[in-house]
Amino acid sequence: MKTINFRFKLFLIISLTVLGLLACTAKKTMPQQLTPFNQAVQSLTHELFVQLKNARGMLATTPPVIMLNPFIDGDSGNIVAVSQEIEQHIHTEKAKNFSQLTLKSMTRENLLNSYYLMSGVINIEPYGHSAEKHYHLYASILDIKKGEIVASSNIWVQETNLDFTPSALYKDSPMYLKDQHFESLVKIAKSQPGDKADIKYYDALQTNVILEEARNAYDNHRYNEALSLFNEAANRRDGQVMKAYAGLYNTYYKLDNMQGVEDAFYNMIAIGMLTSNLSTRFLFSVNTTEFIDDQALREQYALWLKKIAEYFQEGEQCIEIIGHSSRSGSEAHNLQLSWQRADKIQQLLLQNVPYIGHRLTTVGKGFSQNIVGTGTDDARDAIDRRVEFAVVGCYF
Repeated sequence: MKTINFRFKLFLIISLTVLGLLACTAKKTMPQQLTPFNQAVQSLTHELFVQLKNARGMLATTPPVIMLNPFIDGDSGNIVAVSQEIEQHIHTEKAKNFSQLTLKSMTRENLLNSYYLMSGVINIEPYGHSAEKHYHLYASILDIKKGEIVASSNIWVQETNLDFTPSALYKDSPMYLKDQHFESLVKIAKSQPGDKADIKYYDALQTNVILEEARNAYDNHRYNEALSLFNEAANRRDGQVMKAYAGLYNTYYKLDNMQGVEDAFYNMIAIGMLTSNLSTRFLFSVNTTEFIDDQALREQYALWLKKIAEYFQEGEQCIEIIGHSSRSGSEAHNLQLSWQRADKIQQLLLQNVPYIGHRLTTVGKGFSQNIVGTGTDDARDAIDRRVEFAVVGCYF
């Protein structure tokens, strides 16, 4: 009888232990609760600033100065309208509960006087185990001198219709500005306390601050100032990046300097092919292979195609033109439509240099390689309706 009781007790203990472990595992894998946008940003900010305060310790006497990097769309690389809303809520939370902190914008002058850099990204991701997607905010605070993350946080947002309209520089850019600096910034925003900053963005921090000053000048129509700053960034050792040449392209276009426009676009092609990320912003009318009815854009498209053809003409690479579509409509329809759009780009390229036709192939991916995948057919999933160019092996 004692043996039975002992076995029963042992079985009970093991069962409770297993159930406890399962409960803990389930708890860990459960996603955070969805939080209304305003509250989400303030909670994210509060947690970051509390972590910063704890990291500095009780003996810290100098009020910390934090330089605020605009939050970026983690899918497209754009700074969008909601980025400004996030910044406003960060300042509100700072004024309400952390008045001893000082927040400054991204400028070279402020970089000299700042101890920390706060960065963030906005992703659209599947929430939990469902296919439903929600916004997920990530942010971190970097100790600039040590190159180390001292605070990090993330939070899910309840709303599904945040304003993802790109700021002027990104809206006017002929390509999506995803390059090594962008990827590095995303890693920093998602890093954990104690992590070292991803080196590509951190080592180029001075250049990235200049690019942010230039973006601000461009967005506020100070084109001559923007041109000077973009040129300054592009002439730095670490400044040959997509954002610098996109800024030059946009600014030269605003100043009606077409030679500058062509040179800048050619450099964008070179960087895109070098990093295998040449995603052009050809905008098609819904369910057609026709470009949208915008004469100014159509004139720019002709220029893009001319320069892309010239670039391919000078090399011997074989190029695959890849069409993509957003997730609205049937899979079969979108597969065919994306392929037809890639074919359309191929035919237009061949009008410029017909003898490279044997080095061009087309493929349609439909919505199988969506980056956002919301199917909203607006600014939020614009990057899903893209045409890419990739270097592939030649089989002739």
